[in-house]
Amino acid sequence: MSQSFERKAFRRDDRYTRFSSALPRVRQRRPGQGRGRSDRDNSNNDNNNNAEIPRVLFEPLEQRFLLSADISPLVVAMADLGHELTVRLDSAADALQIINDQTGTVVGQQQASRTSQVQIIGTGGGDRLTLDLSAGYALPIGIEFDAGGGHNQLDLRGSVDEVMHQLTGGGAGQISLLEGGKAAGPITYTGLDQITDQLSALSRSIAMQGPGNNATLSDAGNNTTQLTTSQGEVLGFGADTQFLGVDAEASSLTSLASLRSAHVALHGNTLSVGGAIDAHGNFGGTVDLTGNVVDLLNGAIIDATGLAGGGAVHVGGDLHGAGALLDALTTRVEQGAVIDVSATGTGQGGQAVVWADGSTWFAGTILGRGGALGGGGGSAEVSGKGALGFGGYVDLSAAQGTDGTLLLDPTNVDIVHTASSANDGSLPTIAAGDGGTVNYTISDSALEAVAATTNISIVATNNITIDDLAGNTLNFATTAGNSVTFNAGGEFAFQNAADKIVTAGGDLSITAATIGTLGSFNLGSGALTLAATASGITLNNITAGTLNVTASGGINETSGAIVDVSGTATLNAAHNNVDLTAAASNVFTTLNITAGKVSLNADNLSYTSLNLTGVTDVAVLASANMTLTDTTLIIGACLQST
Repeated sequence: MSQSFERKAFRRDDRYTRFSSALPRVRQRRPGQGRGRSDRDNSNNDNNNNAEIPRVLFEPLEQRFLLSADISPLVVAMADLGHELTVRLDSAADALQIINDQTGTVVGQQQASRTSQVQIIGTGGGDRLTLDLSAGYALPIGIEFDAGGGHNQLDLRGSVDEVMHQLTGGGAGQISLLEGGKAAGPITYTGLDQITDQLSALSRSIAMQGPGNNATLSDAGNNTTQLTTSQGEVLGFGADTQFLGVDAEASSLTSLASLRSAHVALHGNTLSVGGAIDAHGNFGGTVDLTGNVVDLLNGAIIDATGLAGGGAVHVGGDLHGAGALLDALTTRVEQGAVIDVSATGTGQGGQAVVWADGSTWFAGTILGRGGALGGGGGSAEVSGKGALGFGGYVDLSAAQGTDGTLLLDPTNVDIVHTASSANDGSLPTIAAGDGGTVNYTISDSALEAVAATTNISIVATNNITIDDLAGNTLNFATTAGNSVTFNAGGEFAFQNAADKIVTAGGDLSITAATIGTLGSFNLGSGALTLAATASGITLNNITAGTLNVTASGGINETSGAIVDVSGTATLNAAHNNVDLTAAASNVFTTLNITAGKVSLNADNLSYTSLNLTGVTDVAVLASANMTLTDTTLIIGACLQST
């Protein structure tokens, strides 16, 4: 064993005292010692004056740095002491011990407080080093293991707060440890094939540096996970940490393992997840899956459910592509992949985000249900700045609370008749405002499959188009108290005016700069809202409990249309015209009109109460007579009543 010494500065924490050299010192004579000549010459003075009493003054000494030559590394040659060794700290004896695992005997040791570093020199093949950290570990410089190549292993045992692995390639890397808020010296190594991390740790992170060092996560049995790189390195580690992060940087990362942690973060230039990620708990945890390309494969299960509330799952980025997470260019959620952020007891469903700056293709399932005993549904966003394909299933319902909302966020939305479409996976909400130039296509079958109690929101930066539908009906399952919302920065229009949108009593809202050709609407007792910020609106057949129409131009009707509103209808055309003469029938309970001019046809109009605001001209067809029976007609203030 080498005993090479290293000079190293240490700070002393205690304080020392010294005699003050600034004071005169009195030398005491030994008994029988004679006096010198000067003493004899001054003997009279000594007799006449009292001798000065010797004084010693103690004063604090400032903290000092000491250079100690007895601080040295512990150097171990495995060729001399054995191919299978364990480094262990005996804290009671302040001793670093080297144990031969085959014989169980201590083959070397050194005082721990006098050790700067442990250097282990391998034989070049078949070596295994175990670091037992169960009694602590705090070497100022750390441990260096030069395995020398061949089939060599490093095992870690014990308990720490945080462990961080850096795999630099070629069997080299570094392990950093944090315990009690204090960082110990790193563990560096070269020439290793396999690392087994059996540490009990609250946080475990793994980073692979450099391009081309692709990695795969797989199950290794006994509740452990194995990471294997394309360069032949193997890292096995345990589960049940509060945080697990794996970062492949510029390389690809594939996870086929069953991972368990309160917070899981996986990143790779290309990230593919086909296994299970379990972040469930009393409150659901967090799962962040990022990369340039992110793909959730068939069979992937992301569980962030919580008894008291769902967690958060981010695939390809955060909400609207904002926040600190890196945004994907392409994100795919394949059929058979499941994201679950539901509350399972009493609590609100969590948040699921599927995002890409480029293209997002969704054919999987998102669940964000409210708790069975209380709590609202969660929220989900499926968005792509460039393109969005949705063909999946989303359930954000709440048995005892308010249902959640699905946001779909493309540039243009085309709703087509097909069994499935490229962008179906974005339902039930599509949102705009995030850029992009490619159309988003959603199948009518995907829209019709959205849970009845899930609110649907489809927002496009430009246009939303209802393509020609076979069977002429888009039948939403949306029930009373829930809603379907369309919001277009450009135009909303039907390609075929003979097509129809139906809900099961749910509300429908359409807002756009311009509202073009409209088909029919049958909402039962639900509310229909139409708002055009830069155009007029031409109404078609309508059955609804409530009708609200706002236009920057005029409001009129398609010839032969039937409008039946069991409750209140409010038509607001500002200073423009409202013309209700073309319909075959208009039935209202209360009709409120704000306009510059109103044209009515007594032959097709039935109401209980009519209120006109801002109207300067009321026109009634000459061939028709209007009879007000048990009815109040109000123009501005109450001018006439019968």
